Amino acid sequence: MLDTQRPGSDEHRAAAGMSAMLSEVVPLLSSYIRALSLPPFGTTAERSANAERLSKGILLHWNWLVSMVEPWRAEPGFDHDRWKRLYIRNAEQQAFAERFSR
Repeated sequence: MLDTQRPGSDEHRAAAGMSAMLSEVVPLLSSYIRALSLPPFGTTAERSANAERLSKGILLHWNWLVSMVEPWRAEPGFDHDRWKRLYIRNAEQQAFAERFSR
């Protein structure tokens, strides 16, 4: 999409911003998901804290991706089943999400 827009145009800048955001968010989200499949390590408390940290990272980064595709929701072919926001399960996760959404 970036290459189809005139350099310096608002459309080009918007496409560049989207590309930059994707190049940051997708690898981070992928690493959180891969880390969930690793064998657990540490004490029970450490394993629990690590699982919680990974879950929070997945939630935050997935919801950023969902926000990025939001403008296409009304378009034909949009996959509504795939692009669903993940929801906060407790107050601690809500505070975490709010802190990083600013």
